[in-house]
Amino acid sequence: MSLSLCQGTWAEALACLYLPGAPRVWDPKPSRWPMIVGALRQAAVCDPAACVAALKRAGMPSEACELDRPELWRWAKTRIAYGRVLTAVCPAYPVRWIESLGSAAPPVVSVEGDVGPLAAPAVSVVGVRDADREVLERAERLGEMVASSGRALCSGGAPGVDLAAERAALRFGGTVVEVLPCGLEWSEGRFGMGAWPSGRLLRVSPWHPHQPFGGDLAMRRNALIYALGDRAVVVRARFREGGTWNGAVAALRRKSNRILVFDEGDPASRALIALGALGCRSEEEALGPLPEPFGLRLFSAIG
Repeated sequence: MSLSLCQGTWAEALACLYLPGAPRVWDPKPSRWPMIVGALRQAAVCDPAACVAALKRAGMPSEACELDRPELWRWAKTRIAYGRVLTAVCPAYPVRWIESLGSAAPPVVSVEGDVGPLAAPAVSVVGVRDADREVLERAERLGEMVASSGRALCSGGAPGVDLAAERAALRFGGTVVEVLPCGLEWSEGRFGMGAWPSGRLLRVSPWHPHQPFGGDLAMRRNALIYALGDRAVVVRARFREGGTWNGAVAALRRKSNRILVFDEGDPASRALIALGALGCRSEEEALGPLPEPFGLRLFSAIG
């Protein structure tokens, strides 16, 4: 899917206001982006001056003042034309992010690769970094099975379960969406898969291209991973610690998508099942049909 589809006044306005690294005087609150899009849509704006007027009428003078700078629009146009910017008004932007996260969905992300998989059926696969051989083999089998099913695999590029599943999916001819806890430029050779010759790897980052890895960024990007798939499969978690556990608990709190966890009788899997996750005992079960309804059960027992 061509990123030229993202060009347009609304996309440029979001890039002006939210793309990391923009030469802004003031940074708007990211959670206000739906209000901005709503105001632009209601006014049916088609040029920068109309954007400024629409935001003033909608009671957003600070955002309007920021957009009343031609040099900022020129900067945004250049970045979008370069083909590595995806905004919340682009056709390829994942509807699942908006449905699950609402105003917490990122208004702008940087991308590297074909963005088509973002709108395609996907399975999120997550797990601990310090995984033993048995757990890594399970992640690899999941990666192969997701690839053979024609769905994209979404993960976070971390050592351990994430990379094992990603590499297996790519080796098996599948597509991988890797959501990074750092900038695209910083990650090269340091985090995630890096370049993949086949072009079946899409790398996504909400951060500045040169933003170093950070634990807080990893926690924040976990919400994007859990929300992107039609289900998220937890291969292994640690009880009450780590990004896998925290991401699963946050997703269960939102009741936003379907969380499955391999039920091995350990404290983490048993607790996640008590919170509303669905236990599974095989890769086939993890990727098979899901029961309805699939909702929250005993969240107050642990939360």
